Amino acid sequence: MKNGDLVHVPSNVLLLSNMEGSFKFTTEPTLGVVTNESCSDGKYYKIYCLGKEWAIRQECAYPLQRKESQC
Repeated sequence: MKNGDLVHVPSNVLLLSNMEGSFKFTTEPTLGVVTNESCSDGKYYKIYCLGKEWAIRQECAYPLQRKESQC
């Protein structure tokens, strides 16, 4: 994934905040925007989600695909 990509974040995923040293688990599926393609050994993405920037393990972020309409 690259900067600006939309991602699906499932429920019960750990979000880490480097700025405050805090963390949070998602309580429901949510959307995020990739703000940094790789951080911390390439195992994490930085995403903007729930009003702030978080680090999330790459395997927990699923890219959103655009569906072509069949009109």
